[in-house]
Amino acid sequence: MDFVALFSWSDWLAGISIAGPLFFVGVASPGPGTLAIMSTSMRLGRAQGVALAMGICTGSLLWGVVAASGLGAVMNAQPGLDSALRIGGGLYFLWLAFKLLKASWTGVSKTASMTPTLKTYIKQFVSGLLLHVFNPKAMFVWLAIISVALAQMSAPNSATALGVTLVCWSLSFCVFLGYALLFSTERVLVLYDRLWRWIDGTCGVLFVLAAVWLFW
Repeated sequence: MDFVALFSWSDWLAGISIAGPLFFVGVASPGPGTLAIMSTSMRLGRAQGVALAMGICTGSLLWGVVAASGLGAVMNAQPGLDSALRIGGGLYFLWLAFKLLKASWTGVSKTASMTPTLKTYIKQFVSGLLLHVFNPKAMFVWLAIISVALAQMSAPNSATALGVTLVCWSLSFCVFLGYALLFSTERVLVLYDRLWRWIDGTCGVLFVLAAVWLFW
């Protein structure tokens, strides 16, 4: 299939004009991904926050390509897969909540003063990737966005839908990276240093609620 020949600039502009703003609002709103980036950036510093954000961005791109290719609709029709994603995501959120709540309760927290290694960055990247892959909300958002974009096109096809996906993914890249940079600034780190037990505890509770929402 010649994707270049199928691509339509007019359809692409029509799709992105509606899907782009909607996706930006959705990705910038608070959720498990943004919560994880904020928490990691404050606790462990900018570099590890960025590594986690890159993993989340990769997961977002994966779901975007799946939705644009049409595989998302096939996956959405499989109730067993949806349940597996919800259970996997809920368990992973509970694991993240356990680590935060344990640190808050015991008063022992990892800090940015620890020297990170390449293994540390890879671990954060994989953590972000898993967090987004096992978040069924991410798949549903992409399916909705692609559906909205295709509805605006006169001759919808996978090539133009993929073009919309890349623009929307660029928006998510900027948002997630922006959160990592913002919550690792000096002022935020000073505030976190004073209130870290309360902040970690609150983030842990929010992850528990996110897990309960997925299970429910």
